[in-house]
Amino acid sequence: MHLRGRFSLWFCIAALVPITAAALVTRTILTSALRDEAARAKEVSGAEMQRVIHSLEQDLESRVQGLASREDPYAGGTLIELQTGSGELPTWARQRVRSAGGPLMRQLSLDLLYLLDQRFIVLDAPHYMPAMGEELRELGAQARASNGAPYYAMETLLDKGTISKVLVVEAGRELKDGDYSVTIVGGRRIGDDFLKSVRQLDGVHVRVVSATGQELVAPKHPWKAASGMFSYPLRGFDGKEVARVELRVSNDALPALLKKVTLYSAALALAALLLTVLLGFLVARSMTRNLHALVAGAQAAARGDLDHQVQTSSDDEIGEVGEALNTMMIDLKESKERLMMAERVAAWQEIARRLAHEIKNPLTPIQMSMETLRKTFAKKHPSFDEVFEESTATVLEEAARLKRIVAEFSEFARMPKPKKTKLSINDVVRAQLALYQGSGQLESSLAEGLPSIDADKDTISQLLLNLIENARDAIADDPEGRIVVTTESTRNGKAVAIRVDDNGPGIGAEAREKLFTPYYTTKHAHGGTGLGLAIAHRIVSDHQGQIVAGESPLGGARFTVELPALGAGDEVLIASMSSSVKRVR
Repeated sequence: MHLRGRFSLWFCIAALVPITAAALVTRTILTSALRDEAARAKEVSGAEMQRVIHSLEQDLESRVQGLASREDPYAGGTLIELQTGSGELPTWARQRVRSAGGPLMRQLSLDLLYLLDQRFIVLDAPHYMPAMGEELRELGAQARASNGAPYYAMETLLDKGTISKVLVVEAGRELKDGDYSVTIVGGRRIGDDFLKSVRQLDGVHVRVVSATGQELVAPKHPWKAASGMFSYPLRGFDGKEVARVELRVSNDALPALLKKVTLYSAALALAALLLTVLLGFLVARSMTRNLHALVAGAQAAARGDLDHQVQTSSDDEIGEVGEALNTMMIDLKESKERLMMAERVAAWQEIARRLAHEIKNPLTPIQMSMETLRKTFAKKHPSFDEVFEESTATVLEEAARLKRIVAEFSEFARMPKPKKTKLSINDVVRAQLALYQGSGQLESSLAEGLPSIDADKDTISQLLLNLIENARDAIADDPEGRIVVTTESTRNGKAVAIRVDDNGPGIGAEAREKLFTPYYTTKHAHGGTGLGLAIAHRIVSDHQGQIVAGESPLGGARFTVELPALGAGDEVLIASMSSSVKRVR
């Protein structure tokens, strides 16, 4: 992954991690806070429900106790009239009781009111008139036994013309005098008013159900069973559960709230992601622009372009590296120039040494010939003419050799800078092979579709002639001698190669190391000066190529020249050079 991509990735991670952490912490805090709030609401609603139940029971007990009084005309007056009538109420007394019962029940805010005689016969039931005259022994026995303590029961009521069995809390008391007694039973209906104060609490849902699970007082909202639900039993006279008040503290808002937090966090994360990608791209582009300048400077240094200067737009560490690289390039250029100067001096010293050696070789026979000639002349030797002829011939031959050495040295020293043009290497090779037309020893195998090269036609032609002439010298007059010139594309089409093979004696490993050194030759017997391959080496070097000598499949020597293709760049052969090939310097 490129630096720009890594910058953007790390910026995204740096933005998303705190946002994600904040979202998780927020969810955790909200969940904990809502659960704590639910626990407090449960405690408050439970206490309120207990208060409501206790208040209702106390109020009912107080009201019923107030009715069961001798001074009260409704119960006390009825008891007196029963005593007077020997246990029976006269008609006018019945009418008085019935006319007084309804207003009294409404005045006391009761929903149920029974008045029973000592036989548990209903004397008055304003809440349900059809009950008058019935014998309700169980109700009377419960009322007497409870002695005013409230209990819960399912009773039949007539409400707005509808008869229904509803849950009530009731209490009863007996008012007795001798053999006669009346029993007062009063009750309050358990309905919406009973739950009103609890329902006002936030997030609290409440309902009343029977012992069998039938819903007696419906909740305001759809009921959802939950683990946080709790209840209070409403017990009957015998202590058994008649009904129960169920409460549920709602956490319904929690999922929606958490969903909202998640959505907001996701939106924030997306916005932060886009912003960080943009910032990362901008920062990375600024940095990578400077880094690319540094890379370009390093590549320029690698290919020897020491005039290159790195241009950076930052004053930070990258800018300091650029300045250091520029300083290094200047130092390297100065060092290179000094080194090149030293190398040139050393090279010319070596060339001068070798040239002096080469010149000294012909001077020795010249000197010896001249000394022989003088001695012969001084002695007036009869064979002077013959000695004169041999000595002058030797002097002329060695003088010609000196002239050839000086001429080749001049050619090597003043080799012009190549004038490069677009060339087809096959065309150049064919032109040089045409000079040897008719020679059965020379063969060629030229690959088609080779890329063009940027080269000097004259010097490349001279290079080929040198290599072919070397091969011709190697096979000499051998009738079985062969020379094969081949061309092909190399370096994945970024270079072209010329190979010259022969089946001569080949070149030893020791000789290969010195082969391209000026004045090194293995052909002294044939008048070789040792400058032919040195010139070939220089031509290849001037074209940023490479030349190597090795063993040929034909059994002799192979010379391979590689030149960069047009547009491939001078560094092609440097970057991809194999370990077995020595780059020409």
